[in-house]
Amino acid sequence: GRGPDGKCECGNPHCPDKSLFKHPRVSNWQHTPNWSEEQFETMELMGQFKTGYGLVTEELLIIDVDARNGGLEGFAQLSADYPEVAGAGMIVKTGSGGGSRHLYFKVPKGIALVSKLPKYKGVDFKSGSAFVVGPGSIHASGKSYEVSVGSVDEIDACPPLLLAALTVPEKHRTDVNGIDIDVSHQDLSDMVRHVDAFDDYEVWVKVGMALHHASGGSAFNVWDQWSAQSAKYDSEEMHKKWHSFGRSANPVTLATLIHYAEKGGWQQPVTFVPEVNFAPIEEPSGDVAEIDTSSIDLLRPPGIAGQMAEWIESRSRRKRERLSVMGAIFALGNICHSRYIDDMDNVTTNIFVFNVAGSGSGKEAVQGAVKEIHKVCGLSAATHGSIKSEQEIVRNMVRHQPSLYVIDEIGFFLNKVKNAQEKGSAQYLEGIFGTLMSAYSKADDFFSLSGDMGDEVRASMRKEAMQIEKALEEGGPKPILERRLKGLMHQIENSDQGIERPFLSMSGFTTNHNFDNMVTFETATNGFIARAILCTERDTTPPRKKNWRKNPMPERMVAALQQISMGGSFDMTDM
Repeated sequence: GRGPDGKCECGNPHCPDKSLFKHPRVSNWQHTPNWSEEQFETMELMGQFKTGYGLVTEELLIIDVDARNGGLEGFAQLSADYPEVAGAGMIVKTGSGGGSRHLYFKVPKGIALVSKLPKYKGVDFKSGSAFVVGPGSIHASGKSYEVSVGSVDEIDACPPLLLAALTVPEKHRTDVNGIDIDVSHQDLSDMVRHVDAFDDYEVWVKVGMALHHASGGSAFNVWDQWSAQSAKYDSEEMHKKWHSFGRSANPVTLATLIHYAEKGGWQQPVTFVPEVNFAPIEEPSGDVAEIDTSSIDLLRPPGIAGQMAEWIESRSRRKRERLSVMGAIFALGNICHSRYIDDMDNVTTNIFVFNVAGSGSGKEAVQGAVKEIHKVCGLSAATHGSIKSEQEIVRNMVRHQPSLYVIDEIGFFLNKVKNAQEKGSAQYLEGIFGTLMSAYSKADDFFSLSGDMGDEVRASMRKEAMQIEKALEEGGPKPILERRLKGLMHQIENSDQGIERPFLSMSGFTTNHNFDNMVTFETATNGFIARAILCTERDTTPPRKKNWRKNPMPERMVAALQQISMGGSFDMTDM
């Protein structure tokens, strides 16, 4: 409404002229409750109805004829194609004058309709969760919206042929991270209802692109109705942007919309899958075609990995999405460790990772978040922050089957190796590389021990076993110690073969400068770097986040990760 100073009362001092006095006071108007009589009286006393009100178009179709944008010609064409529209049971003259009007019709509940038919210039079809200014309201020009024909009681059903032309397809086939799913416009509307960042230009564009891609360009009304909540809403800009999305070489997909919706509390329904049976895929002959990855957003992994990445990213004061995704994958693999193995190739989830980013740009926050994930899953004792010697690596694997390294400034360590190689004194350090690579590749086998190393490991295990036996004799049953003793005895019996199924994983953090210096022909070809995943943040000085605060790990995520780490079972002695 218009305030005493003549400005819009929406609270936005830069309210666009085209939206002036024509949008709700509140941004969440679609979700307001059913007001009581007392609440209506209070609103009236506060003057909230002095300038006007809006009508939500649920179960209604409002044909909005805008004379300023060619609507008279468009409506003439519409009337020629569908003569029944001219006999609408209720017609309202809008305050803009010149023949602009609203024609009211009833439509079935829950039906999804498009908001624009290109053939009819200057004519909009408003339905669903949209709104129109109600009769009796005052226009910015000073004129009022007036009923010129009929009344509310005389509103008729929409002409069937026009309803059919406006009805959008029931379902659209799209894919999310390579999985085909069917979505309706109602599904898409449910998602965007949970996204409230319509004033954020980047989010606004990405949501539009995702809707366009998922619906084959037919969900404009979903984006339009969601965008109308913003004080920046411009109907002309909407159509220009929407048509440009169809020409994008790198479209944003439904996965991004799902990411934003889940942040707002949306949960994917169980039935959100295609209801078709696919024929078996035949193996291609000859040259294999390239896999189309255009719909895959690497920064939005599905499921629990995506939730972990989002939480890790929230722990950094600066935007570090690549490091966060890699941290989530690394931590999830460690949580799974030897409990989960690929059935086809017996591949385990341990990895080597180099994380490269500018100094002071958020690496520390990602490291801390990964360590916190390890902590809630009982892996703190198996997490190490440095590499000192070959013997230490072996001792760590003896103490804990998973041996997990999260190393800050690993570039210093690797440059030390490089300098030693140049001076001809790298044998000791190269022994570390050999041990790391051998342990990494023996996750489904035995890590062999040299004679002296084997004797040292067996002596260490026997000493620990004797200490546990003594503690049990003196203090009675202790389930955790009994479990540890059982494991030690098994390792001692099999020590001639080596350490059984070691799980060694490493994530090293360094700066761009240090990483470039450490990559030489020798380091690139010795197998260590070649086995690793390289994750690089190109922006060395990302901006600080506005209103940032460090959020604790959600209890729901804690419970899910602990369940994964326990392999679907729980034993108080296995801690």
